[in-house]
Amino acid sequence: MRFLKLILFVAFFYFIYGFIINQFEINVSRGKSSVHSNDGLFDYRGVINVSSKLSIGSSDFSQIIKSAEKAGLDFIMFTDLNTFSDSGFHSSYQEGILTLVGSKYSYLDSRIIHYSSKEKNLGSTLGDVQIGLADIITKRPLENKDQLTILTQPKTPAHSWQGDLPSGIDGIEILNSKSIATLHWTKNKLSIFWSLLIYPFNSRLALLRLFIEPEEEVDFWDTQLKLRPVNAFAGSEATAKAIPFSGYLIKFPSYLRSFELVSNHVLLNSELTGNFENDKKKIFNALKNGHFYLAVDALGNPNGFNAIIENKKNTYLMGSRLELTKDLFLKVTIPEIKNVFYEIVVAYFFFV
Repeated sequence: MRFLKLILFVAFFYFIYGFIINQFEINVSRGKSSVHSNDGLFDYRGVINVSSKLSIGSSDFSQIIKSAEKAGLDFIMFTDLNTFSDSGFHSSYQEGILTLVGSKYSYLDSRIIHYSSKEKNLGSTLGDVQIGLADIITKRPLENKDQLTILTQPKTPAHSWQGDLPSGIDGIEILNSKSIATLHWTKNKLSIFWSLLIYPFNSRLALLRLFIEPEEEVDFWDTQLKLRPVNAFAGSEATAKAIPFSGYLIKFPSYLRSFELVSNHVLLNSELTGNFENDKKKIFNALKNGHFYLAVDALGNPNGFNAIIENKKNTYLMGSRLELTKDLFLKVTIPEIKNVFYEIVVAYFFFV
């Protein structure tokens, strides 16, 4: 009995001490991710689907932005759930990070991220918002030039979407940290336990162990691509859930760890200059038009990756729509890292 008590005490101390140590984000800043690629493009890294304590998160905006700076992000989009009053915090540059303030709303059995480049308010109640969303997502994309709508977690049991996407939805999350962890729990609970053991002292490895290819989301995306162009997004679903312990809040996983895991890499023809209005337009247009790629950054730095289509006269970024001609060819560039295996899979769809 004494031996069992000793084992339980050691295990308890291990978890509590490890989790408390993990709360101190002592990582040296990774620095900004922008690079000038071989194709003359600039790569900017950012996250969407981030909640503050205004809704289901555990920290205020300034604390979250500090974590984003430590993670080396270039932009961040806050999407607090079902908030209708003005928080007083608006899109701007904060700590050198382009900060966008959108929203996430319950809609039918799903959740939809909404961001307006004009910061339009959809309503003061959930009923008003749902009417506004219904109007936006049933319009043609060209009628929503200043609106960005993203379906989150389209294939999780709690927020599953049934049927095809309405014409006004710009994209779907095919990578969502929370839904991937939930999927892992249903398939291998023992593996979750081992990740919990590892997390206090190697959080990056612990979270990477939970990664499972989102097959349902990718299949759903493929199905929608056969109907019309639809962008694919990575959502961090960052809330840093706070677990109270003896007057102390343990955040699991922290915002920093969530931001280091997955992100969206926007490709631009010109650099961000620090002018908020111009830079906001660049990032918004890139997200709206699909000029970006997704990455599991915890595995390695993907800067240098690019896929473009060229002919003798023009170069077309990811997400571009063009007429199929015989003089087009696909050019894929990968990061210059030695002794690393790459597999490139090409899928194509034609729209009339």
